[in-house]
Amino acid sequence: MFSAMRVAGIAFCIAFLVVLITTSASAFRVTNRSGVKIHAWVPTGHRGNFDVRIHAGREESCHYSNKDCNRSGDPGSILEVWIDSDDSDSHFSAILPLEAGGEAIIKDEDRGRLGVNRKNIYVESWKRGNVLLAQTHYGIGATSRDVRFLVTGDPQYFKFNGEQRHRRESDAVFRAMVGQMSASECNYPRYLAGCKIRGMIVAGDLTQQAKGLEMDWYRDAITGAARFAYDGLGNHDYNGGTVKDYILRDRRRSTVATSVGDPHYSWDWHDVHLVQLNLFVGNNPVDSGDARYDPYHSLDFLRRDLRDNVGGSGRPVILIHHYGFDSFSRERVSGDIPRWWGDHHRWGYWDAIAGYNVKAIFNGHNHLGPESKEENWHLMWSEKGGKPIHTFNAAAALMGTFLEVKIDNNNLTVQRWGVKPGEAARTYGNPVTIPMR
Repeated sequence: MFSAMRVAGIAFCIAFLVVLITTSASAFRVTNRSGVKIHAWVPTGHRGNFDVRIHAGREESCHYSNKDCNRSGDPGSILEVWIDSDDSDSHFSAILPLEAGGEAIIKDEDRGRLGVNRKNIYVESWKRGNVLLAQTHYGIGATSRDVRFLVTGDPQYFKFNGEQRHRRESDAVFRAMVGQMSASECNYPRYLAGCKIRGMIVAGDLTQQAKGLEMDWYRDAITGAARFAYDGLGNHDYNGGTVKDYILRDRRRSTVATSVGDPHYSWDWHDVHLVQLNLFVGNNPVDSGDARYDPYHSLDFLRRDLRDNVGGSGRPVILIHHYGFDSFSRERVSGDIPRWWGDHHRWGYWDAIAGYNVKAIFNGHNHLGPESKEENWHLMWSEKGGKPIHTFNAAAALMGTFLEVKIDNNNLTVQRWGVKPGEAARTYGNPVTIPMR
């Protein structure tokens, strides 16, 4: 009698363990193997009940049959997992497909060999049977350099007497850019995970007057791709803090920030270091006395950023700001008083980047259509007898213009694109190729 009961008890325990193991294996799981705390959630219409903070080395899960997490109850159904870093300065965000019976794993990648202290965060999404469903970009994990991105500037969404100026033209540009990203071998286009095109850079003047409604129009234009938009301030964005707050404080991006200022930031795509410097490079407003146009100590930020994140590595650097090097950007109010930025700003800028491998600078401000001659949008800049640097005018979205940039081990190539509302985007002119040596 006792023996039979004992056997039955053991059998019950085994059955319970089988159920437990089966239940665990059938749950979707989010595992944090990175060194930072993360915030993860799975929306189900509204945000559902899977909304957790996960410390480094921990995991959280939800069984596929729990319809608060998975409405279908099917372990093979595909959900979305949203993941943000929960620290104050990496500003990382990702959205990936997640199988209801699968696992999302947050990892980090040591970039110490590049002299970068902050690790890169990336996410893998796995289906049952150890099948990779999707992943976000590695920072430098690839064996060869393959960096592609898009650049524009000056969408200048403009509310004027009830009219929506520039909206049709700028919307057409952003649709074309997001369309190119979505078509670039993404695992799931609506997630933009694993795309060959890393993101889109916007070189300022998101709005005409920094009004809330104008900012709403810009947000609408990049819906679904906001975490892939690396945007900055232009002079038209200075009427209030709406645009400035959005650029840095209110948004996270798909690439970990290497440095964060206010509103400046930098990041790495593979071994290429990129810096968003917003209006122009300097520590003080222009001499014309309009204190609104404050560069927010971007010169100091640039010096620190290059020192801390590039150092003596010699790796390629890309810089972005609004004012350029054309005659319009160099315009003077009168005499030696600059309208936009002055010679002393550019001299300080030149000194700050001396000794670094700056391959290209992208700017906006001067509105050029896609049919503009190359000598108008591709300028060489040099100060104090130094070796000239290639600069590219990426303005203006309101004129239907954007650039495509490809960087491999040998070359940096820039192709100019144009698009009109209701039409397909097409290339204009010949690409510009710069050796990466």
